[in-house]
Amino acid sequence: MGFVYYFSLSCLAAILLTTGFGHLVKFPVFRALLVEHQIAPIRIVTLVAIFVLAVEFVTGTIALLLIAGGLRTQFSSLLFAAGASAGIVFLVYVRHLLRRSTGATACGCSPLPSPLTPVAMLPAATLGLVSCAGLISALWPATNLSTALAGEHASVLYALPILSGVVFAGITILAPASMPAPLTTEEGG
Repeated sequence: MGFVYYFSLSCLAAILLTTGFGHLVKFPVFRALLVEHQIAPIRIVTLVAIFVLAVEFVTGTIALLLIAGGLRTQFSSLLFAAGASAGIVFLVYVRHLLRRSTGATACGCSPLPSPLTPVAMLPAATLGLVSCAGLISALWPATNLSTALAGEHASVLYALPILSGVVFAGITILAPASMPAPLTTEEGG
């Protein structure tokens, strides 16, 4: 597998596990945010929050296992398809929140407090696009790093796409938290 494959796996793992841990550590806040978003009847919001956590942790962990070689690469196509689907669903969800005239003040897309702005779509779009790129690289591998990089520097060159994916995911996840909150009508916005 090539650069795009390992970049995509590490980016997917970093996005999903970071947001998953953020949602877990601040579970009451995450649940309250889902109530504010009005995505489900209040009686099942806790189940929806647990489902989101499960998807984040399971898919993120599978990505880590694929990077470490603990799973056969045949699972990668399924993982990338699931990641692309989650990215699309999340993108539609955030877009819906942005279009509502009254509603949410935060996106829940970053482990840090993040206002609901168009930048909140970035993690979802990244998840979808990186997963699509990973799926393409898994289905039609251009080169195999293990044969192309056989030699004494192979481990260093394996680290490059993995570290690049983690850094890219970090920037993507933190971008929504870097935005100022939109002004309300009372504040002159």
